[in-house]
Amino acid sequence: MLPSATTDNPAPCKRRSYSRRSAAKSVYRFELATRLQGLDHELEHGKHGQPEIKGYTKEYLEASSPRCEQIKDHFREVRLKMDGGRDVQLYTMTARSCPKH
Repeated sequence: MLPSATTDNPAPCKRRSYSRRSAAKSVYRFELATRLQGLDHELEHGKHGQPEIKGYTKEYLEASSPRCEQIKDHFREVRLKMDGGRDVQLYTMTARSCPKH
């Protein structure tokens, strides 16, 4: 019998969930790297294995990202701590503006 979230020991469920997220992240990173290389970008691996375009600093990428600034502004307005937690993830998923055609 598989453990459920209501059992006394939910750890096996958490491990499976983490494993799935980890696999999905690996697939995403591979696809991203493949597409960037297809656009003739040189890549290097970031601190956590993520593909990064060679020659661009983290500061430059953050400064050139209006989306990042929108998120930071929102959290300054509502006085929430930007700690990379669930609140940040939920906001980024729900606050996207529609693309203009």
